[in-house]
Amino acid sequence: MTADSPDLPPVARLLEDGAWLQALARSVIADRATADDVAQDAAVIALTKPPREAGALRGWLRRFVRNLATDAHRGSVRRAALAAAAAKREADEDTADLVA
Repeated sequence: MTADSPDLPPVARLLEDGAWLQALARSVIADRATADDVAQDAAVIALTKPPREAGALRGWLRRFVRNLATDAHRGSVRRAALAAAAAKREADEDTADLVA
């Protein structure tokens, strides 16, 4: 049976396709830990809000993994920008102390 077999319950299909899901996440995300997080998040979402059509699991997971990867990328870019802004403020404050 494949993961798209509608006769398997969602949990069994996800367990059967765990390696595929991990490989999918790692193919779109360079950081292994983030890819693992995305794969786990996609699995949780698939279990709590499964696709309407039981046979559409892989396509549904592909879309969800891409969306979660995009969200993860946006989050890391946002965190990096905030860290850079905070570092600049600290550097500016040190300069003001030296001048005083």
